[in-house]
Amino acid sequence: MGLDLGGVSGVAWWKGDLGDGSLADCLSSGVFGFAEVDCGRGDVLGERRGAIEISRMYDSMMLDWTLDGIPVSSMWLVIEDFILRVKAGSTQRVGLSSPRLAGLVEGMLVRCIDGEQIARYPASRSKNFATSSRLKKWGLWCVGSEHCRDAAKQIALHVAVLRE
Repeated sequence: MGLDLGGVSGVAWWKGDLGDGSLADCLSSGVFGFAEVDCGRGDVLGERRGAIEISRMYDSMMLDWTLDGIPVSSMWLVIEDFILRVKAGSTQRVGLSSPRLAGLVEGMLVRCIDGEQIARYPASRSKNFATSSRLKKWGLWCVGSEHCRDAAKQIALHVAVLRE
């Protein structure tokens, strides 16, 4: 499951075999889906509700994947690694929602997911790797949601890393 966390969070999931073929064949032959989750747009209570919804989505998928015979060691949570850039002397809290959400989601899932099964990649790396044209080619295009596309880019990059 890939996450692009923020006021509106993008969630994407992919289930497939890493296989021996090309990355394009691997990704396009898997099962893919996505959803947006309202995470409060900076409101702390909304962030908590959103984090709960995302963790329930992961729990549900984990159960389905386990019933499909997928070992827990093959289930990954891939989170866009958010880097907060603040001007010297600034007291603004803009941009803090993403790291707070990451902490909430990881904290809620600590009981069922090993920290070694969490991957983080900076947005710049996933966006350079998984361009819009590549997402379309791989069958990972999320119609109407840039946030979900960013979550799908995290998945595509992580699948490529696992195949190395």
